Amino acid sequence: MSNRIAELLQLQSEDPSDPFFIYALALEFEKENNLEKCFANFDLLLNNFPNYSGTYLKYAQLLIKFGNDDFAKEVIAKGIALAQSLNKTKMKNELLQLAEEIN
Repeated sequence: MSNRIAELLQLQSEDPSDPFFIYALALEFEKENNLEKCFANFDLLLNNFPNYSGTYLKYAQLLIKFGNDDFAKEVIAKGIALAQSLNKTKMKNELLQLAEEIN
């Protein structure tokens, strides 16, 4: 385990209500090709922090990259709905573009 992951795990244990640490862990696990932990952290974000907007685009991109287009479409749809409710046009447009690429 990298020092960065150890540091993030420590920070997350100190503030489990901050979704940023979970997101950062997912990205670090991706870098280490530990997809099981990467996806587990993204799932944790979706289930426990559904309003953390950074989750949707990156997670959907990874799901597509590893052949899970069906679940990626679900993640994209949830992300688009969140983007609309938060009035985040850029996020919505990025997700719509990704959706077009896999249809």
